[in-house]
Amino acid sequence: MTFLTKEETNLYEAAQSSMAAFRKWRMGGPRLQRASILGRKRKPAE
Repeated sequence: MTFLTKEETNLYEAAQSSMAAFRKWRMGGPRLQRASILGRKRKPAE
């Protein structure tokens, strides 16, 4: 592994985590939200 300055390491980790979060949102987010909304509507109002 190449040596990075603290700032470079922080930028790299921030980029990695934001990409992972974006990918998770793209893959699972909208579909899960839509399913949960439909599931809530299907249940009788209490």
